[in-house]
Amino acid sequence: MSEYTPLMLAAISAPPATAAAVGRVLLDSGADWSMMNYGGMTAPEFATLQEEKSELAELLRGHEEDFYPVTNPQGYCLIINISKYDSGSDITLSLAERQGSDRDVDRVKQIFERLRFIVKIKKDLTAEQLDDFLHEIKKSRDLAKHGSFVCFLMAHGSHDCIYGKNGVPCEIRNLTEKFKSSVCRSLEGKPKVFFIQACRGSRRDRAVARSSREQTDEAGAPVYNSAIRPAEGDFLLCYATTPGSAAFRNIDSGSRYVQTVCEFIEKYFRELDLITIMTKVSGYLHKNPVQVKGGLYHVVPQKVDQLSSLVSFDPDRARKA
Repeated sequence: MSEYTPLMLAAISAPPATAAAVGRVLLDSGADWSMMNYGGMTAPEFATLQEEKSELAELLRGHEEDFYPVTNPQGYCLIINISKYDSGSDITLSLAERQGSDRDVDRVKQIFERLRFIVKIKKDLTAEQLDDFLHEIKKSRDLAKHGSFVCFLMAHGSHDCIYGKNGVPCEIRNLTEKFKSSVCRSLEGKPKVFFIQACRGSRRDRAVARSSREQTDEAGAPVYNSAIRPAEGDFLLCYATTPGSAAFRNIDSGSRYVQTVCEFIEKYFRELDLITIMTKVSGYLHKNPVQVKGGLYHVVPQKVDQLSSLVSFDPDRARKA
């Protein structure tokens, strides 16, 4: 295998008059500008060294700047899974155990450790404990050394909240806003990605036969919050379902959404940015409805995209130490 990619060879040996045109053709055909040779050099760096190839260097730098920087380690990946709930009281809900959710925890941990994230797992937190945990994370000095932040929230939910193990609701907005740059300077200008596996209502969008192995992550009492967007940019919120709808989970294999997200990230992280991967996830889930008692139901995820650049989970984009 050659030490140099086609883009590197264009930067090194293509005639100056045609180097930019060759580079443009290669990029349009899917060439990866971020790949490094054995010495840790990328095509943009090779082009920058060639003064007569400034047009190619500018072209490659433009593609380079489309992505958020990647670090090693990439950042924290928090996995918060609330599966066992306290018995209800006069002021809280009585919620069933979310059987099968440990499958999701294991799968997310496997994938994101491979991607060189620092995985932290918390299970069965009360609403107050969840708030305190995220507050401690946002104060971590390690965040300044990381290039991104990922958080999986997996629990019973209703509209725009999830429920702590004590049945007390936690608004998604209050959880995400802890990491906006005005209160968490260490994540300023960095992507903050939240994956939310929880029902946002009880509606099911029927396609055409509910299996006893399929459950939903819905809670009984609705909590309304019209403001689901964080207050500033560099956030991506990925919901398992649209407002008002149920999210499905299999007690044997885990949730359809989280398992599919992990499958597609594992398959495409080297070649596609995260938004493109999540679009593929949505397309796959739409074409493959869940079979539950009474019929087939569509899984329709939702993205709230406030990113300012593209997100890559490819750890090889990080500079070698």
